Amino acid sequence: MPPKILTQISPQLAFMISAIVIAIMGVTMIGFGWVPHLSLILAICVLLGIGLFKGLTFDDMQAQMASGVMRGIGAIYLFFFIGLMVAALMMSGAIPTLMYFGFQLISPEYYYISAFVLTSIIGIALGSSLTTAATLGWLLLV
Repeated sequence: MPPKILTQISPQLAFMISAIVIAIMGVTMIGFGWVPHLSLILAICVLLGIGLFKGLTFDDMQAQMASGVMRGIGAIYLFFFIGLMVAALMMSGAIPTLMYFGFQLISPEYYYISAFVLTSIIGIALGSSLTTAATLGWLLLV
């Protein structure tokens, strides 16, 4: 028997469900100081409860969750390997070295253009804009 798919929901219900998930994540992480993993588990449990209330079985919802993960597996692999590359470059000293010499080039008078040139050079040197954003982007915001 093919899984039952819940496609006939109103835009108002979809908005309400989205607002509930955002509220759960915001209140638990900001208000209670929970780690994101616990907040996600709670949000998933609430979504499972909504699905059961709407007449879906757990097997149907599990099949849809698995198909959603399979559609996004390419992006999951991409971020996984970027994390591995950032860790390897940090351990080898390549990123700290580029940051040390790069921060000597930044002028307070020309901060924005200096930040642009620095991140461009590091992005080209490392070959990944996401790696540059993961390592240097947040440092320039501080």
